[in-house]
Amino acid sequence: MILLLTTVAALFAFGAALIAVEHRIHRPERKRRRADWIKYGVFFPIILTLLLATHCSRILVAVIFGLIALGGTVEIYRNLNNRF
Repeated sequence: MILLLTTVAALFAFGAALIAVEHRIHRPERKRRRADWIKYGVFFPIILTLLLATHCSRILVAVIFGLIALGGTVEIYRNLNNRF
């Protein structure tokens, strides 16, 4: 489990470096840069929580996936209501 978490942390660090390089090369607007880092900041703890949860309990993983699916459903609903 330690090897898996170390590998995932290293890959996330590499991903953060790639985001920083992409921002330097393409110079997106401040709002876009902020949105990218917020997305990254939310994604990182979700992945680590899922990895740790798989080590603890299958039921916990199912609950977390259910919450993620519920959040996605709410987001889709909000976006569809704003379109029509």
